[in-house]
This record gives sequence, C-alpha cells and structure tokens, in this order.
Amino acid sequence: MTNQRPKLSILILTWNGAQVIKKNLDSIFKHWPKDNSWELIVVDNDSKDETKEIVKKYKRIKLIENRKNHGFAKGNNIGIPKAIGKYVLFLNQDIEQKGKAIQKMIDFLDENEKYGLVAPQLLYPNGNIQLSCRPFYNWKNIFIDYLTLGWYRKSCYDHFKSQTVDQPMASVLMIRKKILDKVKGFDAQRDFWIYFNDMDLSYRIHKEGYSHYLLTEAKFFHHHGESTRKLFEGKRLWEYHRGLKRYFLKHHIKGRFSLSWWVLCFLVLPLSFLMMLVKSFLLAILQRIRK
Repeated sequence: MTNQRPKLSILILTWNGAQVIKKNLDSIFKHWPKDNSWELIVVDNDSKDETKEIVKKYKRIKLIENRKNHGFAKGNNIGIPKAIGKYVLFLNQDIEQKGKAIQKMIDFLDENEKYGLVAPQLLYPNGNIQLSCRPFYNWKNIFIDYLTLGWYRKSCYDHFKSQTVDQPMASVLMIRKKILDKVKGFDAQRDFWIYFNDMDLSYRIHKEGYSHYLLTEAKFFHHHGESTRKLFEGKRLWEYHRGLKRYFLKHHIKGRFSLSWWVLCFLVLPLSFLMMLVKSFLLAILQRIRK
C-alpha cells in the first residue's frame, strides 16, 4: 500500500487563518482512514498570524510556505504539481467537513466518469444552505442578473437537490487530477488574483467535454468570507471587477476596442460596480439599524 498512488490529494490554501484552520483539519482527520490512500498539502500564503504553527502540529501534512501572498489562483497552482492523487480536493481554510462528505465525493467520481468535478452542499455555521452554484457568466446571464438585482444568479439552481450545474464555488471542489493537468490548473493572471478564477477553471473544464455536479449528500460548513473579510471593501470591489473583466476578455470578447469591449468597459463594469457599492451601503445601514 505504501508504494501505491494515493486516491486523493487534499490541497488547502491558507492566509491568516488561525481562527478557522483547526476546525478544518480536525474535521478531516476525524473521518479519514489512517492509511496511505490520501495526502494533505497545505500551501500558506505568507500568513502573519499563528496559522503555520497550528498546521505544523498535525502529522502527515506537507506544508509549503510561500514568502508572499500569491492570491488564490497562483497559491493553489503552487500546490497542484505536488499532488499525486487520482483526485485533487481543493478546500478553503474556512471549511469544515460534516460527517464523511469527502468519501461521498470520491465515490461519486469513481462511479461517474463523465463528470470532471464534484462539489458538495455548503452550509453556513447556523445550518442554512449557502447558494454556492451559479450559471456561467455570458452577456445574457449577466444582464438578467443585474436586472433582477442578483435574484437570477441565486435562484438558478435548487440547492436542496443533487444535479448537474455550471460553476460551483471553489471553496470545496474535487477534480480529477488528469483534467487539472490538461487545463494547467487555475489561470494565475494578476486580474484573477482572487475572484472569477474558479468560474474560469470550471468553464475550461466544461469546454473539455466534462460536466460538473452538485452532490447535496456531501455537506460542508463554510465560515464564509473569513479570508476575503480581511480585505477592505474597496479592495474587494476592485478585485471582483478586475476578475470579471478578465473573464469576459478571455471568453466572450474577440478583440480589444470591439463593440463588446466598449460595452464591457463602459456599461457592464460601471453598472456592476455601482450596484455592488449601493448594496454594501444599504447593508451597512441595515446592520446599524439592527444594533
């Protein structure tokens, strides 16, 4: 058994995650067999808190310590070549497995060759379902989403049932390693520093002829936003729209200064930025009223 290739490589990217990483690791070790059928790789993006010290207390973890914060895409790409499992499970640091969710995801991919990746049902800490899947963004979908104030994106899938979906969040994703190698992992271009790199990856896997699946029988708690919350609001908005622009330039715009380029830069991006800014402002007011 020791000379065999592990079935699963678990890859966790950390950055100042001391408050959440222990719950993540404990939930993995609690429900995982004590054999060589899996490996666990942690890539740390230059944490300044106690994250690395906490990780080092666990056995069987391969810790990669980056000297700076490379962002989500490049940080994960650093770990992918080290993964030798048949499947690679990407986990955010703020994730907590419920029961034997990981094994259920493995079983699904073993039994369904047409699917390139599988994602679980994500739950908020209070047990409510997080709407974690959305359609691929294109010109039609994005304008419908804006006109419905985000309702379309949130209501496109019934998150109570297992089904084929376009793009699950990369908070928890299990992907076949052969596909990751074929598409060369995440696009680590600087505009994909934190947002839209997961949609881009799913879209490229989709173009290779594979489907994606939401497996609601597998469940994870998601302490949502523990990483991005550390970025101030202006930074989050800026990075989101950098990613949105990169995604459309890559997949839906044939050339710079074309009509679609002008529509993106001078209609879609300003409209999106304004709507998100107003939404953040209204949420802040609502929170003050509740206090």
